[in-house]
Amino acid sequence: MHQTVKTIFRLCFASVIFLITLSLCFTCFAKIQEILQAEQHYQQATSIPLQSSTGEQYVLVSNNQRPDNAIFILIAGNGYVAKINCEHYSALCSDEDNQSHTRQIQTVDLIKAGNLFYIEKIGGVSKSMLKKSRLDFDKIEKCE
Repeated sequence: MHQTVKTIFRLCFASVIFLITLSLCFTCFAKIQEILQAEQHYQQATSIPLQSSTGEQYVLVSNNQRPDNAIFILIAGNGYVAKINCEHYSALCSDEDNQSHTRQIQTVDLIKAGNLFYIEKIGGVSKSMLKKSRLDFDKIEKCE
């Protein structure tokens, strides 16, 4: 009886190790495929110009704290249009505007490459700073 329990435990433990190894191999395969297709996604990138209107008001919300550490472009009251990593946009991910819904966007030009978004140009009014601002990001900065 003791030997049977020991054998069953070892089989279960071996199957868990096998499943973990299989999932790691699948993850490596998916990441390698993503790296190989990165240039193709960049060449096929599409530009998405967004402009606020009375019906759709776009808002910029950033969170430079973990776990999000992202910029969200929202339609006021309806959810987000794009989620962008804060890594290359430190001017937009500042502590004073952290999780503030008061930065309205007049115009924003997004670039969609694969399943990632990048900001090309953004113009709008920051109510928290009470001044107009326009930021332009060159293509080299956002693709690093």
